[in-house]
Amino acid sequence: MNKYEHENGGAYATPVEVLANAKANWGSFTAGLSQEEHDDFEAAKQTLEQYERVYDIFEYSSELNDCVQNLELRITSNNPSVPMNIYRKSSAAKTANLIAEMETYLKAYYDLIDQCQEYPDWQKKLRKELGSQISYLAKQVDEDSHAEIVQTSPYYKRFDEEKQLFFK
Repeated sequence: MNKYEHENGGAYATPVEVLANAKANWGSFTAGLSQEEHDDFEAAKQTLEQYERVYDIFEYSSELNDCVQNLELRITSNNPSVPMNIYRKSSAAKTANLIAEMETYLKAYYDLIDQCQEYPDWQKKLRKELGSQISYLAKQVDEDSHAEIVQTSPYYKRFDEEKQLFFK
């Protein structure tokens, strides 16, 4: 969706901007309107508010996607089977040092899934779009550390309980 947003010159954000303008100038927009016209404005405002919620989910998930991809790159930079990685080892990018950051993204993902509880289609879309990257992060923990992390982290535990969603 980011691609289309860019290609359309920010057209997806236009309704959100219109809503902000309407909220800021609501009194002047609705002054002197009949009850039917006022009701129409209210209905339009509610539609725009619903769109704003959807757009917020889109923006948040896009940002989360970018952050997770950057973390994936840092993790894969320590893979010795990738040519030239042996020359750029970084102890800061070792999986053991990134577990806290990985858990932060797992938390953000599950918080987003939980916030979309009343929208099962959006949950399905989020699982499809972000799930593979989140599962990649969760599976980066080595077997020795896995049991301990699942005991201490509710997000890793939840992933373990729901991982069949990602590996069908």
